[in-house]
Amino acid sequence: MNKVTSYLQGHLDGELMLRVDARDAVAFDGSVLVQRPELVVYPRTAQDIRKIARFAWQLAQKGHALPLTARGHGTDPTGGAIGRGVSVITPIHMHELCEYDSKQKLLRVHAGASVQSVQNALRLHGTAIPSLANDIFGTIGGAVATDSAEYLAGKYGGITEGVDQLEIVLDNGDLIQTGRKSKRDAAKLRGLQTREGEIYRGIDAILEEHAELIKQLRRDGVVDRSGYPGIVDVAGKNGTIDLTPLFVGSQGTLGIITELILKAEYASAQIGLTVAAFSNPEQARDAVDALRKLKPALLEYADPAFMRAALDQGKRFDWISKEGVLAQALVAVGFDDFNEKSRTKQLKKSLKVLSKFECETLTSLEADPSVVQAVRQTMSYAKEPTHHSDSASPALVPACYVPSDRFEEFSNDLAQLAQKLHTELPLHGSILTGIYTIRPMLSFAKTGDRQKILKIIDQVNALLVKHDGTLVAAGGEGRTLARFARSSWSAEYAQMMQQIKTLFDPHGLLNPGVKANVELRELVMQLRSEHTIIHPGRAGML
Repeated sequence: MNKVTSYLQGHLDGELMLRVDARDAVAFDGSVLVQRPELVVYPRTAQDIRKIARFAWQLAQKGHALPLTARGHGTDPTGGAIGRGVSVITPIHMHELCEYDSKQKLLRVHAGASVQSVQNALRLHGTAIPSLANDIFGTIGGAVATDSAEYLAGKYGGITEGVDQLEIVLDNGDLIQTGRKSKRDAAKLRGLQTREGEIYRGIDAILEEHAELIKQLRRDGVVDRSGYPGIVDVAGKNGTIDLTPLFVGSQGTLGIITELILKAEYASAQIGLTVAAFSNPEQARDAVDALRKLKPALLEYADPAFMRAALDQGKRFDWISKEGVLAQALVAVGFDDFNEKSRTKQLKKSLKVLSKFECETLTSLEADPSVVQAVRQTMSYAKEPTHHSDSASPALVPACYVPSDRFEEFSNDLAQLAQKLHTELPLHGSILTGIYTIRPMLSFAKTGDRQKILKIIDQVNALLVKHDGTLVAAGGEGRTLARFARSSWSAEYAQMMQQIKTLFDPHGLLNPGVKANVELRELVMQLRSEHTIIHPGRAGML
């Protein structure tokens, strides 16, 4: 590895690190896994990433593997930001917001820019990427690579709708730009004797071979986001083609995103929000049915376990007067109309609906909106213990899908599973989209809790299949969910996914082990024995 480092050091403008502490800092992400890379690189430009990829490709042709893992701030909850080989970290240098076209509402940005900086910059123009999850720590490249859409609000669609073009470094170091290509331009690309031409020809063959399956997936609507479901959106009308959907959610397994052109929309920066705590879960579900008719921007349901955990740590929720009300269910409803009067009117309607049920409410009509938002966030995840602890509430199932007509049955079965495993399995998510997160509280220092991790994923997946749901409805399957998600794939779908992976990465250089059928014993060996809080500084240079 010293020879590799010496060679790359002389050819890159960025920095390389072999230090153990630098490698340890990126050996984990937001998942329950750990894997230390052999080398850490902080590229300054796309050219640096091209040189690294070209070098790895040349080594692979000689029979030596040097895997590449693209990494932003390492918040991926499925193990997609860790790997052996080279960890390529973009936020240190490649974080610029390059230019904004106010007429077309297009923003060109480097992959390492934070989601928060992108949204804040757009807000100055009265726009935003509303389909983009509001992850204050994540990078924009990571958000697209992990398909991190704002699934809690059902009106905005997927993140693909917010992406106009991508700049991608392929496995051999070639640089391509995706985007909708006309029939004529697509034909020219197929004729190129380059990796890009090879890929376009290969995609044509895949589209032709699996035409009926793709039509069926398009008709049914793609709910399962594991694999590369973007293949259904690659071919457009009149012979056009766009590879962008393939890279959304690919988690760095098809290429490395270096730059993006995003499509912004006019969007309200304000949201009217009400949170309600119910003493009876059945009443909460009835209230949700009534609130849905108001067509809110967001409608969320949550198990109160996280709020109880916050109470145990000293938090106070003075708006709740009924003792024990937290033991049942929580609901949040929000409206994001541009007009303040419209938001107020809708909020008042929601309060009128809620007044018919036994619940306590906190609304931004009366309280500071930031306070209401803080309560909403407390509903969705447990705050880490304020003292040093090995306990944590990882998103073991970050974004599963439960059909609305099966939600009650699923939640009852989930409660029974929690009793069986002697572990709380709190559920939080969107009533509008049917996408939910499950975050059990676990102690990584306890062997028994570590043994439960994969068992929980496996048995939750079985419940989802039973209730016509799916394990991966957003965010990608990464390492932790891949082998379980694949159990629902048809033989043809599995074949098509493998063909896509092989076309883009024949040597297996790009994030190996991610979106792959990893052996169970290998996952067990990668499980963490302690919990470490992830934050952007961990991805920085030491």
